[in-house]
Amino acid sequence: MADFTVSTDIDALMRSADNAAIKTQLGILSPEAILNPLVEGQGLLNSFRGSAAAYSLRDLNKTNPDVVEVRRASDETSRVFKANEIGSTLENWVGTGATDHGYVATWYDQSGNGNNATQPVSTSQPKIVDAGVLVADGIQFDGVDDYIDTPVIPNRNTFSFLSVFKINTHKDYNSIFTNSAGPNLWEMWGNSSGGFSVRSAGSDFQIDLVDLSTSMQVSSICINTSQAQLFKDGLLRGSDTTRSPSATTPAQLALGGGNGNTTLDGSISEVIIYNSDQSAFRTNIEFNINNAYSIY
Repeated sequence: MADFTVSTDIDALMRSADNAAIKTQLGILSPEAILNPLVEGQGLLNSFRGSAAAYSLRDLNKTNPDVVEVRRASDETSRVFKANEIGSTLENWVGTGATDHGYVATWYDQSGNGNNATQPVSTSQPKIVDAGVLVADGIQFDGVDDYIDTPVIPNRNTFSFLSVFKINTHKDYNSIFTNSAGPNLWEMWGNSSGGFSVRSAGSDFQIDLVDLSTSMQVSSICINTSQAQLFKDGLLRGSDTTRSPSATTPAQLALGGGNGNTTLDGSISEVIIYNSDQSAFRTNIEFNINNAYSIY
């Protein structure tokens, strides 16, 4: 530890070689921030770059970006909302009565790649304001025909999908994501018995769980050329050896379903997609996510 003289000059203390330790003593920097610099000062995407797409209602870049375009059901008007407007500003615009609803037409990509998720069909748009109240767990899918398309095409050999979601009711093909058209190269869904599967329909891999809850959860999938791993609330819950990819051409991902009867009865709060294996950084990314949502 570097030597320093106690002083009332806070700026001088901040310039000390033991800057982080001093800030902790002064109560300016939390101990968690030393273990994970994402807690304070840095946005998640600033620290872990290279995402293909990132969807959230919170600010992942510390830039107060546009996060959603919302359609107001009462008069079919649409408006774009920034991260700091998700709350009373959005509710007041949609309306606060029992018949006032707001639906997501665009979920903006915060990665900088312009991979915005869109749903132009009004009857298939997920809900963000329900009867005048902001949906508590992100964006709500009705389990019937709601979904939202992304332009993201998964990498066949390495891929990571980190998400925060909640299942409302267990049902078959309760899709968190799938491909929007063509063969379901990638898919993650729950079933009617509370099970949970992540797989490539090209038989590259399949991971099954039996205890998908109806609480909000952080789920991460990390895939490389040798294995696929599924993590739930920070813990490894399943893995499989990846096999030689089939010749099937990947299709774009859809959130909440979008291919036949694979539709989500639940909500999605956040999705971060990498066309790379983020196993080495998964713990820190999940730390940041859980710090925002306090799930586990």
